[in-house]
Amino acid sequence: MALTYCEVALPVPLRSLFTYEIPERLAGSVCAGSRVLVPFRNRAMTGVVVEASVRRPDPSRVKNVREIVEVLDAIPALPPKLAIFCVICVVLSSFWLGAGRAAAAWCSR
Repeated sequence: MALTYCEVALPVPLRSLFTYEIPERLAGSVCAGSRVLVPFRNRAMTGVVVEASVRRPDPSRVKNVREIVEVLDAIPALPPKLAIFCVICVVLSSFWLGAGRAAAAWCSR
């Protein structure tokens, strides 16, 4: 079964991930560590997929699920384990997720 939803870290000063739907045309190219272009409020933003799954998000937690616009790299920008490590670091510290993503991108150069 193809992955249909994902959690994306965005460079915004919030300590949360954002849920997006993976459209059928992108189903095979999205995985943890992939950079994606997503709609956020009234503009498009680049984020990193932290987790992808087939489970529909809880409607009481996630009100409006929007679709990913584009996958920016053929090969994930971050190894999946590094993307998960960044989330753990954010949870255990006072960083917001976007700062953790930026630090990981800088470290993986």
